[in-house]
Amino acid sequence: MYTEYGKVRGKSAGTSINGVSVLADMLRDRGHSVARYGRLSPKIERYDTLIWFPQNKNCPSDEAVARLEQWLDNGYQRTLIYVGYDFAGEIDLYRQLVDQAKGEQKERVMRALAEAQMQEDDRRYGDDSDDWRITFTGGKPTDTRCRWFELEIDRRNTSDDLDGPLTENLRSKSMPSLQTQAWLNPRESYLDSQPGRELETLLEVNERPFAFRYYEERADEDNYWASENRLVFVTNAGFLTNYSLIEAGNRQLASNLADQIEPYSDVLFLESDEYGIEISESDYDAHNNWAWITKKPLCYMVPHFLAWGVLFCFVFYPIFGRPKRTVDTRDRSFGDHIGAIGRLSSRHLNLSTAREKVREYLKMDEGAPKKHINVSKSSEDRVSR
Repeated sequence: MYTEYGKVRGKSAGTSINGVSVLADMLRDRGHSVARYGRLSPKIERYDTLIWFPQNKNCPSDEAVARLEQWLDNGYQRTLIYVGYDFAGEIDLYRQLVDQAKGEQKERVMRALAEAQMQEDDRRYGDDSDDWRITFTGGKPTDTRCRWFELEIDRRNTSDDLDGPLTENLRSKSMPSLQTQAWLNPRESYLDSQPGRELETLLEVNERPFAFRYYEERADEDNYWASENRLVFVTNAGFLTNYSLIEAGNRQLASNLADQIEPYSDVLFLESDEYGIEISESDYDAHNNWAWITKKPLCYMVPHFLAWGVLFCFVFYPIFGRPKRTVDTRDRSFGDHIGAIGRLSSRHLNLSTAREKVREYLKMDEGAPKKHINVSKSSEDRVSR
């Protein structure tokens, strides 16, 4: 079972119960152009809507917040949807399977549920580093670093007491149950620092804000300075993941949330890892002079050229040289062989020793049947030398 979180596509994200490929398909059915990207670079300026499912419990970095606000200020009617990290669909799935399983199968499901719960708790709250600075207010831990919201850790609460604009057209019989432990609370100080922006609660769970937005609209037709940008925050992905959208109530909530996006706009899903999202001033993945090779269509052409180049080098420039044709000369005499032996011996032995070797060879040949050997005078002279 795949459990990769917050991804649209990938090795397993398309079929992951915690993926968001179904949400992306819903947006495509509405006429939106949907893409995905893993960095905050100049590429995001081409899109009207950004949707971010971070994979860690920490607040976004100040650099990421500043870059996203710059993106908002550079456009008109732009929407940023930020979904907090506090949901694991495999835990809900295992809990349902526990009620249905029996015997030995039930024990295996309970074991898998316990392991999934331990892993998820470790991902959310097991980090004691400086990145998780928690101050205790009224007995409840709160992270106040982010200028957009306050992250409050409370006991896990599950409720179907929902209210707000996102519950429009939602039938009471299909009212979903949402649970959370890490609440995103709006910050009044952010509104004070952004004149013209208002706060609206989009979804309440037990009379607490589960989803809210900061927005800026024209007060009248003469107010042309309002950008009408929106910052939408959702506490967790409890009604947005592939597994959650099986239920009709969650699909209605997701559809109502999609109404916050301008019709037929370009949507970009930001995909980050547990260490946050990368910020770059370049659209290239590799920051060097050869990065253009990784872009289409060169990424398909260059490997073929390299393969043909290597084959060319093997054919025309072999390691031991190209084979050459030799002329077969059969007019040599045995005396030339003796002379060659003498020259070879003279390279490794002194002159007298080389002559002695030749005499020994001739003496050994005296007992053999006599054959006429034509020894050229030039060969005899070379041996003597």
